[in-house]
Amino acid sequence: PAGLQFTTAAVLPVAAAAAYDGIGQLKLDPGTTLLINGIGGGVGVVAAQLARDRDITVVGTASEDKRALVESLGAILVPQARGVMVSWLVPNGPAQAAGLQVGDIIARIDGTDAQGMAMTDCVQRLRGPEGSRVAVVVAREGAGSVEILVTRKNIVR
Repeated sequence: PAGLQFTTAAVLPVAAAAAYDGIGQLKLDPGTTLLINGIGGGVGVVAAQLARDRDITVVGTASEDKRALVESLGAILVPQARGVMVSWLVPNGPAQAAGLQVGDIIARIDGTDAQGMAMTDCVQRLRGPEGSRVAVVVAREGAGSVEILVTRKNIVR
């Protein structure tokens, strides 16, 4: 389409191919239910459409602001009301070094409300150039609200 940059157009098939491959490998029968985490993203949107075409019930997690999109796909939104919970940290990585803990629930990222934010959106906001900083406010059991400043670092696994 006019106005769409070539580099943007070139990557559009990547999400569709990933969704197509994932749905195909699952080999779900019609009438089953599929949960798609981050249904409002590129792969999630295509996966939902492919699943619905196969008469599969689709339930997806996303932020509340994506409700209209999710429902337009024929899927059921399960909003993430509490925020994203930290379930794992890279050993000796920047988040662990700054004080994030498994079980923390991310409430804000650089001042933006993260409650109801999809995990994929949360991860994108946490990423950034090496050496830059991101302010993260977490809800921590027994400690209430804790603000943590993380200095980003490239992680090679």
